[in-house]
Amino acid sequence: MLFNLLFCRIAASLPLGLDGHTLHRLGLASMHAGRWREADALFERAAGGYRREIEVEALARLRAHQGIAQLRAGQLQDPQQVLEVERRLYRLRTIEELEPPFALIDAGRLLAAWTGQMPARAPHELRVVQLPRRG
Repeated sequence: MLFNLLFCRIAASLPLGLDGHTLHRLGLASMHAGRWREADALFERAAGGYRREIEVEALARLRAHQGIAQLRAGQLQDPQQVLEVERRLYRLRTIEELEPPFALIDAGRLLAAWTGQMPARAPHELRVVQLPRRG
């Protein structure tokens, strides 16, 4: 595990010539370990690899993972950002799990789990306010 995290750190900062898939999986490992900046750097490098390799569906899965990582890293969650991640997941057929070994699963399963993991925070203008009754 320590070797894996060390390798993730090196891969995030040095050009090692790794393909998009490998960088994506390293980003998932960093995200799983709570290493948000490292995960984001690896996801960006993986995106470049997927673009060079013309892997459109893999790039879409990567962007969903990157959105999840960004939300998990933040203290406050922007409802628009949560909605964007859910839209990305809804458009996919399959996606890698968020837990090792990061196997491909049906995207609907991750969407259902993702919605259950996120705290229910509504923007102020959408909150229901109980008003006192007249009378």
